[in-house]
Formats: sequence, structure tokens, C-alpha cells
Amino acid sequence: KAKKVYLGGNHEEWANRLIDEQPNLAELIEPEVVMNLATRGWKWIPYVGVDKNDNVVRGSYTIGKLTLVHGEYTNKYHAGKTSDVFSKSVAYGHTHDIQLYTKVHVEDPSDYHTAQSIGCLCNRSPEFGKGRANRWVHSFGVLYTRPNGHYNLYVPIIINGKFTFAGKTF
Repeated sequence: KAKKVYLGGNHEEWANRLIDEQPNLAELIEPEVVMNLATRGWKWIPYVGVDKNDNVVRGSYTIGKLTLVHGEYTNKYHAGKTSDVFSKSVAYGHTHDIQLYTKVHVEDPSDYHTAQSIGCLCNRSPEFGKGRANRWVHSFGVLYTRPNGHYNLYVPIIINGKFTFAGKTF
């Protein structure tokens, strides 16, 4: 009964840019086509799209009071920047590291929103990095939402192929 949603990111967008340069590749390299997402029951949300008014928009998906996006910023304080720009609670993975920022509203100090980067499940030392150090962390997000839209987002960190969640080590 799970909803399966694939949020495209900058890596998937590279395929679209290549198709713009080489239109003969259309329907051959798009991630949503190659992975057969629609037939497999996945909702595809592109990283960059166009709304009904022909405005360029970034893909997002909201569950309760949390909006999921691929992510936009890569600076040292990307969670703070994301919180300031979105002005609502957001989770993202673009930076491949873990960071959390909480923004409290002056008008109502009991009201706040967060931006959280949830890490990655990828090669932490990719060939293109040429051995440079990075802040990438193996982790993933586990989201629980309540009927009122409030949520808990847990980010288990994977160390040496293992993580602990709900008191159990996997």
C-alpha cells in the first residue's frame, strides 16, 4: 500500500540536457523511461519542470507538514539556506551529507520549521572526486507522519555496512 515516488535530481537532469543537445537520444536515456517507473507504479517528479502557466518549477512532494525535494544548495550551511528560502519544513539529499537547521518564527516563537539533509546511499569516493575529502555520509531517512500532518524524520547513519534503528542493529 506504499506510495512510491521518485524525485528526480540534478543527475537525472543531465539526461535531459544531453537530449537537448542530441534529440535522437529521446526515449532512450531518460531515467523515468529506462527504469520503467510508470509501469512499475512509481510517480515520477522531475527535478525541473514546467507548471500550467509555463513557469519553470522545481520538483517537490509533500507528506503531511514535510516537503521532500532533491535539494538546491551545496554551501557549508545549506540546511540554513534551504530553511530560509523554502520557509517550511523540508528534507533533501542533494549534498550527500547530514545537516539540520531549525528556523523559529519571530511572530510566534512556538512555530518553527526545519530543513534536513539526509545523506546518501552512494559511492563516497567517486572517481570524479580524485580522492578529495568530502562530507558525504551513508544514511537514509525514515519518515513517520501522523493524521494531523506532524511527523518524525529519523536518519540512521550506516557505519561499516550496519545501522541501528528502533533499538535493533541491521
